[in-house]
Amino acid sequence: MTFTLFLPVDFDDYAWEVELKGCFDNVFVDFGNGKYQLSFYDPVRLNQEIQDSFDLGMTFFTEHIVVVKRVNRAVIEETVKGLYEARRLRGG
Repeated sequence: MTFTLFLPVDFDDYAWEVELKGCFDNVFVDFGNGKYQLSFYDPVRLNQEIQDSFDLGMTFFTEHIVVVKRVNRAVIEETVKGLYEARRLRGG
């Protein structure tokens, strides 16, 4: 089985902004049986999101979180491939 990674067509137009922001949740992977959404965070941004939720008295919840050092195209592609090859990503 293989997979297909989908990023927005215009991703490279604002990739610099994604990397500065430290998060991106518009990543989809298709394993041949449907698309699954992944949310990529760098550790700093993830910590901020968690703390913001706690400060508001809420629980932080996001499905399919992937934490990486930097959020950019190369890291996203490399990470999805590595997770897939290590059998850590599979479609339902």
